[in-house]
Amino acid sequence: MKADGTGERQLTADTGGANWRPRPTPDGRYIVFTSMRAGRQSVWRMDVDGSNPVRLTAGEREGSPYVSPDGRWVYYTNYAVSPAAIERVPIAGGAATVISGAYSASDPVISPDGRFVAYEHYDDANGFRTAVIPAEGGGPPRVFDFHAYRGGARWMPDSRSLVYIDDKYPGKLWRQPVAGGPRRLFARDAEELAYFDLSPDGRELALARGKPYNDVVLLTNFH
Repeated sequence: MKADGTGERQLTADTGGANWRPRPTPDGRYIVFTSMRAGRQSVWRMDVDGSNPVRLTAGEREGSPYVSPDGRWVYYTNYAVSPAAIERVPIAGGAATVISGAYSASDPVISPDGRFVAYEHYDDANGFRTAVIPAEGGGPPRVFDFHAYRGGARWMPDSRSLVYIDDKYPGKLWRQPVAGGPRRLFARDAEELAYFDLSPDGRELALARGKPYNDVVLLTNFH
């Protein structure tokens, strides 16, 4: 759909499995997404109008794709290996390459300059945090002492800082310089933020927000 919410059009139907986490290529030619249509969770590519679907990965469980700024690579998470790993595959298809190191890594987000990958990092000593590694792989990760809610870190257009929802403060957006230094409050919302994204120029925010509700239900004569 268009940015104002009009022109909504369905792209997938009757595929025999769920389709989610869509990401367009920078040139607007393709959309990459996670799908169960082949019986396993895989990363797929389709034309922007929903036609010509192509399976890009064929392992046991891959997902959370993100396209590099030059449109050449699709980064994704391989959840079937232990620890979970970030890999990449050419947009045209081909062999996959492992990018992350020894620790669990998931939900990659590529910097606008194409040099770095921000991701959800996990180790037994500290739990879930956010880290940055080179887009080509190699070298130790730079690990930050916060966990971006639902793996939702996003890069500012200058590739110098990350914006994220801290899972400890669900109504606030924070900004963290990648080179170090203190984080700062980026935006505050009166409701809980479930998800957000930035426009490519960094001038606009799209927010999924609301108030959480919980119900207690009494079940009787339950067997």
